[in-house]
Amino acid sequence: MKTKLSLLILIVSVLVVSLVSCESDGYSLGDQYVSIATVDASENGEANSFTLDGGTTLFVAASGTNYKPSNPRVLINYTILGDNYGGYDHAIKLNYYMQDILTKPTVYVAPDDKEGQDKLGYDKVKITTMFARAGYITIEYGINVGGQDSHFINLARLSEDLKQNGDEPIKLEFRHNKGKDEENHGSGLMFVCFSIDDFVKANEGLKELKFEVSWEEYSGEKKTMELKYALPETEVVPEPRK
Repeated sequence: MKTKLSLLILIVSVLVVSLVSCESDGYSLGDQYVSIATVDASENGEANSFTLDGGTTLFVAASGTNYKPSNPRVLINYTILGDNYGGYDHAIKLNYYMQDILTKPTVYVAPDDKEGQDKLGYDKVKITTMFARAGYITIEYGINVGGQDSHFINLARLSEDLKQNGDEPIKLEFRHNKGKDEENHGSGLMFVCFSIDDFVKANEGLKELKFEVSWEEYSGEKKTMELKYALPETEVVPEPRK
């Protein structure tokens, strides 16, 4: 009983502090923001903080959900409670997770590997948004589904080499395998994120990476989009004096 009472007092205290901070920083508890974020820290699977793609850090001071994300990228709905909290840009109330975003690395399958290529699939897709930020290529897409079989989504490299060749973009292909599912209706739009950390490490010294992503729309039209990703400057360590 004492434990429950102590927990209740702690929750009330957090809410009071949040309300005071909210009023002083000019935020309203009625305002809700939606952002794609990277999960920074977790305890028992619960996210304690996030980083937005622009670098803004969010500390979860209060939460309206006990959902535990299974991927490092999420789409969250939150309310800002205050600024400059414990080294974070904002303290927030996490209202709920809008989407636990599928997050995976890019893959390479040799062109002559028919079984591997078949697993990647050749099925069409609808893509509405695509950008490269914060170490990921993030894609918003929709597919037609029937609910009878799982679909597989991948971003395939057309070359095994991770290095960028001069100004030529690194070529990638968005692949969709619907399996034996019937395409009865649209799935609605979803996000998927692909890590580009391997490309960043392999191209140290460059100022920018260029990617060219291709895919086939449901209309049958084959589309491409070029993305640019600024690389962090590498610190030059001076030679020690002799």
